Amino acid sequence: MASSLLSSEGVAEGQRVWIKNKSSDPREPPFLAGTVVEADGTTAKIALDNWGSGETVAVSESELDVANAVSAELSGGEERAEPDNCDLLQLSEATLLHNTLLRYRRDEIYTFTGPIVTSLNPCKPIDGLYSTERMKAAKPREEDELGAPNPHIYSVGANAYKTLCETGRNQSIVVTGISGAGKTEANKYLLKYLVWRASKEGTESSPMAQTVLDSTPVFEAFGNATTVMNPNSSRFGKFMRVLFDDAGCISGANISTYLLEKSRLALQQPGETNFHIFYQLLAGLDDGALAKLHLGRDSASFHYLTRAGSGVREGLDDVNEFKATHSSMQTLGLRPDDVFSILAGILNLGNVTFEVVEENNAERASKVSNPDVIAKAEALLGMTGLSRVLTVRRVQAGARASVYEKPLNPEQAGRARDALSKRVYDRLFSWIVKSINECVAPPGAAPPTDGSRVAGKWIGLLDIFGFEIFSSNSLEQLLINYANELLQRLFNAHVFEREAALYKAEGIDDAAVSYTSNDAVLAVLSAAPYGLIPLLEEQGKLGERGSSAAFSLEVFRHHGRTRHVAKPRRLSAGEADGRVFVVSHFAGDISYDSRHFVEKNVEALHKDLHDLLPLLAGYAKVVLATTMPTAPPPRWGKKKTAGKKVPSATAKIRGSFGISSTFTSQANALLETLQSGTPHFVRCLKPNSAQTGGDFDSALVLAQLNSLGVLETVRIRREGFPVRTDFAEVWALGWAAVVRVTPQASRLSAKQRAEAVLQRLPRDMWKLGHTKAFLRDGALGLLEAELAAEKAGSATAIQALARRRRASSQATLLAEARAKEEEERRAAEAAAAAEAAAQKRAASKAEALATEAAKAEAAAAAKIAAAEALAAQEEFDATAPVLPDTPRRGCRVRVVGDDGRWSGRVGVVTGHAQFLLGH
Repeated sequence: MASSLLSSEGVAEGQRVWIKNKSSDPREPPFLAGTVVEADGTTAKIALDNWGSGETVAVSESELDVANAVSAELSGGEERAEPDNCDLLQLSEATLLHNTLLRYRRDEIYTFTGPIVTSLNPCKPIDGLYSTERMKAAKPREEDELGAPNPHIYSVGANAYKTLCETGRNQSIVVTGISGAGKTEANKYLLKYLVWRASKEGTESSPMAQTVLDSTPVFEAFGNATTVMNPNSSRFGKFMRVLFDDAGCISGANISTYLLEKSRLALQQPGETNFHIFYQLLAGLDDGALAKLHLGRDSASFHYLTRAGSGVREGLDDVNEFKATHSSMQTLGLRPDDVFSILAGILNLGNVTFEVVEENNAERASKVSNPDVIAKAEALLGMTGLSRVLTVRRVQAGARASVYEKPLNPEQAGRARDALSKRVYDRLFSWIVKSINECVAPPGAAPPTDGSRVAGKWIGLLDIFGFEIFSSNSLEQLLINYANELLQRLFNAHVFEREAALYKAEGIDDAAVSYTSNDAVLAVLSAAPYGLIPLLEEQGKLGERGSSAAFSLEVFRHHGRTRHVAKPRRLSAGEADGRVFVVSHFAGDISYDSRHFVEKNVEALHKDLHDLLPLLAGYAKVVLATTMPTAPPPRWGKKKTAGKKVPSATAKIRGSFGISSTFTSQANALLETLQSGTPHFVRCLKPNSAQTGGDFDSALVLAQLNSLGVLETVRIRREGFPVRTDFAEVWALGWAAVVRVTPQASRLSAKQRAEAVLQRLPRDMWKLGHTKAFLRDGALGLLEAELAAEKAGSATAIQALARRRRASSQATLLAEARAKEEEERRAAEAAAAAEAAAQKRAASKAEALATEAAKAEAAAAAKIAAAEALAAQEEFDATAPVLPDTPRRGCRVRVVGDDGRWSGRVGVVTGHAQFLLGH
């Protein structure tokens, strides 16, 4: 079928199917269910039963996806929902989506897809879902093979912990999904499970484990914010390595962070808010503390908390959240009072405004219009001279590098203020990460200076953005999606390699399995010298001559004719022609508006502001001094300057490398770290945009199943031998049929017995490994049907078995059952006809015998009459001719006559008219 991963040959009347919904109404589901009422092998008529008002439509059979049957026998009268998508009888986009919906309606939010776990955010509490009993019941997926799978986020943690303890090999759990899919919550529960498991299932306390847990509220406060998609959205990527000693107990942790969304500090989109910590601060501090920090309760009085954004922070208790954050900061040694002073300084700095000194001046030189506010900011941040450096910048020009001052207009001064605020917050966040790492480092061990090098055994928890596709996408989305391309390559390769390793271990080396490679799009994004990110870096190195417009021209010049970069077919509101390009990602085509790419990449601080940072006083100085970045060189190398030195006073302090270069280096280092151990994957799904419990947006969920590679996982598995079963299970299925033909088969080895059963199938549909039987899609169903036909010879038995798991084709089985039923009907009719004919022949024979008996009786009577007539004569004439009816020689007779000489005497006929009379 068009979207089917498991095809069927034709459909039959009465069969349940799915068809694509051609309606453009976004409220309708992408697929419609119906029943086949007529099929001719090419076109089928379908009676729709949902969203179709009973309409009957004609559809090409190639466009149909066979639905999974509703079996009252197997699911107690309800439609069966498989805990593992790979066990679906019919597998397609439609059936995968429907299985997800069925489980969601039953509050079964976790589902296996082979070794992968998908997690559908319930958007509501579910009683007992994360209880200690669930922790105790959690098993690795492989151990569930012996019974019904029990998917859960704890199953992933159990598998990682078990593998770590048994092999000593580092483990990573990669949790991805769009904003609002529940990534942060999933990581919190994974960490909770690991702490419980490492403490011998809660029987032993671990101070270090509790310290690791205490880091969670701090990261949420300083790195999360409310967005239109999620009230508690992580605005950074985090990789936490939980360290374990040889006894399997937690000995410490190490945390790396990626791409904090600093731009949110100064500007939020409509419906969104700033980082949680600012609102917690205003709600949680007492009045006296607020007054010392020059703050008030009303968040609307601060420019950075109301600038464009007007998000409603529903479901967030800032007072209690602040208590948790403050307590964790104290436990981790983060000096809350000093940190709050820096935060207050940022809020006050955001309230600084500018006005034109002289209206008629062409330069529109600016000055600070509220000196009292900037004085508060300076006091809180330990700065001096802010008024001058925000309104004037020094410029160096000419061969002799002469320096002059250039006034900034109000708009430029406002951008300088925001750039400084973002830089300070970014350094504060980095300092928090550094301080937490020092606190959770194993006793006696210094925290690593390079987060990618961590000694000891660990399980890594990766909480990172999924593919982001908005109506307007900028540099942040390009970098996030680049990281997701790297993770998708790891994901595809891991699933493929897992399959290949299993085949090799079982001695099955000819299974043709492949996976979709995204190397080409990664090359377009990052390969030197003309990848999008290297081209962006080059524009940054050009200083004043570099621009986002020039970057866009370079993109189309080098990639305009490739299949991975194109111009958009249509522009969204506000997008400019010539500056929007489309990249064909694994998740689909994503358009990017290149305006402000260069400015965002370099995040320029002019020299005077940059030189001001080392002069900070108080604790802000400690923060800045310990977190000034030293960016690693990009993978494509540094551009040579042929010995020319750019005067430091003329260049924008953009740094040798932009954000994109730093991030790509971090992302590639992260990938190497993940590849060094064993990765596990959790794919988080968001059920609806409003995050309303119980609502299921089919189109949104289907898009996520595609972009997260869930369908690719199933395709890789199904391409080879997806059904794996023990020899004993095969024998248990077909031993009776084999023994009837070969009684001595029970004395064969387990592998030979399995082979004896499987020989009923075409040879290319199965293979025997060292410990398991491997079957193609549909093989098990055909085998069950064949065995059922042999055993029962009835259509009823075949149809019952056809509903069992992993059957090949419901249509094929139904046709076989009908053929068998027709054969039995004809045999019964033939037997009835034969019996009727036999009865007719018996009746005819009986009638003939009766007729002959009657004739014999009549002849005997005639003979007696003739004899009596002869005896009545007066004389017996021995020489008289004998009538034809005269008795033959040897017959016994009695002579009857009138003379009495022979009358009454009995004798035997001895010849012609001669009698030997007795005495």
